[in-house]
Amino acid sequence: MQRRRTNRGFTLVELMVSMAVTLIVLGTALTVFKKSMDAATTVTAKAEMQANARAAINGIVRDLSQAGSGGMPWGGITGIPVASLFAHDTNGNDYLANNTYSQGVLYMVTPAWKSGPTSINPDPEDGVTLAYVDASLDWSAYSTSTINPAGDQVTMPVGTTPAVTDPAYGPKVGDLMLLRNVNGTAVGVVTAPPGGSTIQFSAGDPLQMNGGIAGLANPGSNPATYPATTVNRLLMISYYIQPLDAQGNPLPFNAPGAADFRLMRQVNALPPVPVAEHVVSLKFSYDLSDPNTAVETSNVFDAKIPNPGGGAPPTIPAYNEIRNVYVSVVSRSARANPDGGFYYSTLFTNVSPRNLSFHDRYQ
Repeated sequence: MQRRRTNRGFTLVELMVSMAVTLIVLGTALTVFKKSMDAATTVTAKAEMQANARAAINGIVRDLSQAGSGGMPWGGITGIPVASLFAHDTNGNDYLANNTYSQGVLYMVTPAWKSGPTSINPDPEDGVTLAYVDASLDWSAYSTSTINPAGDQVTMPVGTTPAVTDPAYGPKVGDLMLLRNVNGTAVGVVTAPPGGSTIQFSAGDPLQMNGGIAGLANPGSNPATYPATTVNRLLMISYYIQPLDAQGNPLPFNAPGAADFRLMRQVNALPPVPVAEHVVSLKFSYDLSDPNTAVETSNVFDAKIPNPGGGAPPTIPAYNEIRNVYVSVVSRSARANPDGGFYYSTLFTNVSPRNLSFHDRYQ
């Protein structure tokens, strides 16, 4: 007798159970995969964010540590026009509010408290401007007395190195030059491409600083003559936050509704360059020390000499008393996190520039 064979498939119940198990396994695998991808994205976003913050604060610290170096006069350069500008370029753009040396002094460090755009804080962000002599254009070994009587044209000696017309290191339109002789110190802004060995400092420069070189002339000389004068490039550097629109295009510093921000560095009257992306907050505070009274003040936001009579707000900066600078930088992730918000990272440091914190009173 031959046994009858039957081929049975899955029953409906078995099929539904197997599908449910498969869906559970796939769902678990997808959940684990998504969490892994989210974790990787988060790690990458935070790494980029912290890298931006480090780049921002490292650049600021590097320049702040040199503030006043290269032989800048102690206390700053006096006698510049009170309408002189910083954070301003040859195209007429302003990058900070209240960006004038209203006391007629170009300080080694000039705070720009609440002079930037409004970002993640209720109050506007800070900026800062600092100055030091550029070591890449050191003409201290070459003195000149070939300055025209009006003080708007200076001719350097033949053989000056680097050459006046050197395309890499020579002065450029918008550069700030420091002139020194036995009669004092003056600054001038280059207003035309140097020709031969001659540098032009015409009136109407973008920083509104020209006109003071004539004060270095020999007293009583007519027409004016000049003693041996050295010329060096002065770096006047401004750091500030720049607002951007949704396409990443720069906006004026006081424009509302910015989509993002970045840290910018601007030298003299030259166009600014980006330092770090997605930097949304920049704050400074300062330690002061009065060399005459030995009075010290810690962690002030805008260095002002108090008005002893009260009433009107203080108007005289005590920026020549700055000895230590505190810097706070907040960066943001480039993209929103899975919850729809952003990650933020804050870096904080302080700098005590040697040229500000140490002064030989017997010199």
